[in-house]
Amino acid sequence: DLKVVKAKRTGNDIFGKIDLYFELQAIKDSLAPIKLKTNKKITFFPSNNINAGGSRHSCYQVADGLRKLGYETAFDTDSDTDIAVFEKRFTGQFATDLKRQGAKIILVCCDPLWLTGLKSHILDFLKVADCVVVSSKRLAKWYQGKVKKVAIIPEGFDWKNVPEVEKEKKLTLCWHGTSYTINHRCLDILLEPLNRLHRDFDFDFKIIVDSAKIKLPKFHFEPHLVQWELDSFLTEIAKCHIGVNPELQDEWCSYKSYGKLVSYMGLGVPSVATSISSYKEIIKHGENGFLII
Repeated sequence: DLKVVKAKRTGNDIFGKIDLYFELQAIKDSLAPIKLKTNKKITFFPSNNINAGGSRHSCYQVADGLRKLGYETAFDTDSDTDIAVFEKRFTGQFATDLKRQGAKIILVCCDPLWLTGLKSHILDFLKVADCVVVSSKRLAKWYQGKVKKVAIIPEGFDWKNVPEVEKEKKLTLCWHGTSYTINHRCLDILLEPLNRLHRDFDFDFKIIVDSAKIKLPKFHFEPHLVQWELDSFLTEIAKCHIGVNPELQDEWCSYKSYGKLVSYMGLGVPSVATSISSYKEIIKHGENGFLII
């Protein structure tokens, strides 16, 4: 009976018909008094290809939306640009060269990468950055005082192009993500509770993942593995009844972003998630999802 609401937008739709591309708002509002005009060129430097969620949301989808509105965009080029958006890339000298040419530098980073040995590279990059875009208050707090401006831009989700689908006939729980995440044991949290539930209830557990080379926990039942595909993964999620988002209770996960949760909520799929800082920003327990300690 849980009433699931779609992920809410914040602020104004300053770019007209673009829905949930919060990064567009950051580019305009966070660099005041810079005014974006159609003769401005924006160059994106993603950390990965379009199949990677962070790069897709922060770079490829944003660039596509800007192009449709008449802006000039480019990827990974050293030619002149007015605004350079780096997504989890800390090429300090290159950014410095662009800045000397008059470009404004934006860093988009929704992971605590300073915990991975990159802290010195990040701090060097921040010396030339005009703005850092993050998705949560906890991430913003770390960057405050280290860069000119920090913008909290909630992760968005565009559900307009997702077709209506019929739910799976059997009750189906769903998780989607990367093999990297699975191999770092996030699904281990589900081993005992799902095994216990499966003794009393008949359900499927769908795992939508980008690679078959994964090490799953020893469930007492056979999970349904689905190959992650850019054109179909949202439809596969929409077919399910419950989306799960388990996280380890460690420092890295305490900064985690909430892209998976937004995709569940945007598709109207009830979500159950570990009670970490960023998830508590968007889930009201018992109203639009459930938080598990």
